[in-house]
Amino acid sequence: MHKQFRRRRMPYGFSFLDTAASGRLQNKIRTTQEILIKDGYERVMPPMLDFPETFEVFENFEYFKVRDHLGEDLSLRNDVTVQVIKGYINEFENIDIKNIKEKKLYYMAPVFRDIQKNYPALREVYQAGAEYIGCESKKAITNLIQLASNILKKVCDLRYEIIIGDIRIYRVLSKYLENQDLPKIIKDKNAPALATLFKEKGLSDKTSNKTSFFLLYAEEKNEWLKNWEELEKNYENEWHKNILKEIKNISKFSLELNDILKEKKLPVYWEPLLFRKVHYYTGFFFEGYTEKISSPILRGGSYDSLVSEYSNINLPASGFSLDISPLIH
Repeated sequence: MHKQFRRRRMPYGFSFLDTAASGRLQNKIRTTQEILIKDGYERVMPPMLDFPETFEVFENFEYFKVRDHLGEDLSLRNDVTVQVIKGYINEFENIDIKNIKEKKLYYMAPVFRDIQKNYPALREVYQAGAEYIGCESKKAITNLIQLASNILKKVCDLRYEIIIGDIRIYRVLSKYLENQDLPKIIKDKNAPALATLFKEKGLSDKTSNKTSFFLLYAEEKNEWLKNWEELEKNYENEWHKNILKEIKNISKFSLELNDILKEKKLPVYWEPLLFRKVHYYTGFFFEGYTEKISSPILRGGSYDSLVSEYSNINLPASGFSLDISPLIH
């Protein structure tokens, strides 16, 4: 007698790609790879399993954990950036720092995310990524956003846009406001709630509302700077003066970067309080969105202290990851 198996669908968030969908995915992978190679990137192949602490820096998604026969915990990768940096460091362990040159590396691999049920994203995603190591962030970010846009033009059939920001603005705000609800307030673009936090620091209703609005909703560069300078002239206490000054100084390059990319006719928008929880970002970062897909398909930025976290060498690094799987549907 044959054992009867209960028929079950695929686990939520995982997809079986038929021949047509597999073909579409392969075409987009091939196109992406050709653009990366043309731009001087060399392929690396990170392992599918790594130690859980490698992925604890990526807070947006939980990781799948398994245990080997020796009882050691391992995890399926949900973020490849740290893996690439760790692997790259192994190459120059015995090399004089003076002989280390800029390196452009790319990967093509699936990532696995243990997301909540009904979250509008896949749990298994085929991803392409570019890592630019040893290049100053200001130069690297401009090149990376241009490169990501070139790829999206070829592999994305829908209209897309790229939003740029600087994680340091959030960190300044977090330092001055000291409120655990701040990440959710920013994510929800809750201007009244942010204004309330400013009021708690002694600012008037009018100034609190203004400061909150200018941080959550970007305007054109000249208009934003004009309004921000008006706030600076009319600061209400030393606390207010200091926070305005710090945020304005940080914003300068992000605004300049926005102008540079606009001149290249890229669909780029600046957002002062663009925010992500990943702790390894140190400055500029960006996200890419397309129609009909609610979560970002492109994520990138600078992580200038990540190399030194795994070695005694201080090198800047920047990069991005592009989720290709959502683009085939």
